[in-house]
Amino acid sequence: MTEQPEIIKGQPKKKSNIPTKEADLITVGKSADVSWGKHPDLKLIWITRVAFTASIRIFEESFMGRSQMKGVRSEVSNEFGKLNSEIDQSVGVVKGYIVERYGKKEASVYYPQFGIVKVGNTYQLPRDNDRRRLALQQMLLGIDSNELNDKTYGKTYWTDIKTRFEQLFSKSRDADSQSKDHVGNKAEQRIMIRKVLNALIALLKANYPDTYKDELRKWGFQKDKY
Repeated sequence: MTEQPEIIKGQPKKKSNIPTKEADLITVGKSADVSWGKHPDLKLIWITRVAFTASIRIFEESFMGRSQMKGVRSEVSNEFGKLNSEIDQSVGVVKGYIVERYGKKEASVYYPQFGIVKVGNTYQLPRDNDRRRLALQQMLLGIDSNELNDKTYGKTYWTDIKTRFEQLFSKSRDADSQSKDHVGNKAEQRIMIRKVLNALIALLKANYPDTYKDELRKWGFQKDKY
């Protein structure tokens, strides 16, 4: 039976030469790339320095793109929140129109014509944005078929609401799609960059057996900074 090494409590964890944070990985990758360009005699047979440069560029672009999409998504969520609050209040007015026309006792029978459903203990448009999007179209149909087009909260009002909602919905979907693409690109390039950096570390250790620690720092592998 192989004896397991003794684990000393409180012993500091050895820091890797390669950072885990994406921003730091970009910084170290760029530094190593520049240094590699100054030492064309150091080669890896499975990848060129040009390919490594491209990998870092793609990773950085995806990193920046993902950050940008997070900002867009946050902005859209905020705008959705405000618009949905307005919609919820406006549905109350439409319910008043329905009560006025059909009476309080029969009003709920007509709600589905306007896309209004029971949400918890009240009647509203669905909370889910995908379902609410469809319900807004139903609201316009209900407004028209029940001859409420000329009301303050009639056809013109709900057409504008639907247009604004569709714009935010589309913007949200685009941001999610682009964000997903950036995440995929980052994951692929992250693996490649770390693989190259590990290989370069081994290459430096092999070529500078006595001074490789100094060389590592020159190439940007300064683990005390990340």
